[in-house]
Amino acid sequence: MGKTSFRELLERGATTRPAKGLLKNIAALKAAMAEAATRGADQKYLGTLQADGRQAILRDLHAAQQEERERVRVEAEREKARYQKEYMRDLNAHVFELSSWERKCRAMTERELQSFTTSYTAGTASAEDPHELDIVSGELLTRGLVKEHAILREKMSERHADAPWERTPIGAALMREMRLNEHVSGGGILLDLDGKIGSASFDNAWEALSDEKPVQ
Repeated sequence: MGKTSFRELLERGATTRPAKGLLKNIAALKAAMAEAATRGADQKYLGTLQADGRQAILRDLHAAQQEERERVRVEAEREKARYQKEYMRDLNAHVFELSSWERKCRAMTERELQSFTTSYTAGTASAEDPHELDIVSGELLTRGLVKEHAILREKMSERHADAPWERTPIGAALMREMRLNEHVSGGGILLDLDGKIGSASFDNAWEALSDEKPVQ
């Protein structure tokens, strides 16, 4: 199997509307410059055309990213409302589960509580309900395990533990979209590369897109 070119990575990873728009706009600018050159335009004119086109494309990109982030924000609010409505519908079951969890935490040894904190920090603990984590956090503090309490709270904050709707299938997909539509310093896009996030600047994309092959 041949080595994947940067252009192939670029086109495969440009999954958002702003990213796809950037590639199409660069291709359109290159085509306009090629046509102008065919008509005999001098280098000064071509340079101005490229510079003005670049600025226009970056403005469009920034606006498109803002629009997408706002769209995702609204959809995330809907997912939050759906999650909370579903949680309240099953509130009695949740209260029972939390009472059981609280009794279990009170019965844990210090070593077991420390082990839970280590597991949560490593991402292997099963607890996801923020109320469950608050119970563990309170128990750590009650036992005087201040260091473990601080570690747990820091990791909870880092993982947005108080926003469990961000971890539903819909919520997780929306959070990824929000991440992919972040502004890139200096102008550019974030790429979705088989689960990992990469980036490409305007200049990277400009160099990668040949004049001969149209953008897909």
